[in-house]
Amino acid sequence: MATWNKSFKLAIICIFIIGGLFTFTRDSLATNSAFIGFIIEADQMEGTLKNLAMVTGQTAEQKSQQMLEMEFQDARADGLVINKVFSTPKGLVTVKMSAKDTAVFNHIKLDVTNAEFSEAFKPQVGNIGFKNVKLLTHLQTSDSANLSEFNISFNEGEEMWMTSDSEETLIQKKQMLEGLLLKLNP
Repeated sequence: MATWNKSFKLAIICIFIIGGLFTFTRDSLATNSAFIGFIIEADQMEGTLKNLAMVTGQTAEQKSQQMLEMEFQDARADGLVINKVFSTPKGLVTVKMSAKDTAVFNHIKLDVTNAEFSEAFKPQVGNIGFKNVKLLTHLQTSDSANLSEFNISFNEGEEMWMTSDSEETLIQKKQMLEGLLLKLNP
């Protein structure tokens, strides 16, 4: 029964995300839109950071974009907000999905072109935690996710508040994160 319940929740979330691909607000033309990326925000995120690597991925603007791949064995996010951003002829359209409770992920990979946080800390479970996290992601995968009670809204005409970092900046952030892992887990 628990497996069915998790599968049902995951199916509902997938329906909402896929529906977001086809549902646009007034005056937006689906034939002329481009997916920009996901801006993932969390008040706090913690887990077991397993791997950091520079990878080449694809964005709407570039077929070959350097990205920082962050791979967590497990992760938890409080105050999770996922913004799916589209560019349309009438401006940006954002599908905003916010979780009511803590989101839990098993084996999650995030390919990011920008990563920001205000503070890193050693959590009780896992090897690293972040406060006030903002990630511009272009690919994210997870073996399983427990995401309960998402609220979904559509916003039109907002400014893009996060842009991709350069390859040099991503390499610096990777080195900084590796240093934080060593410092927090001697």
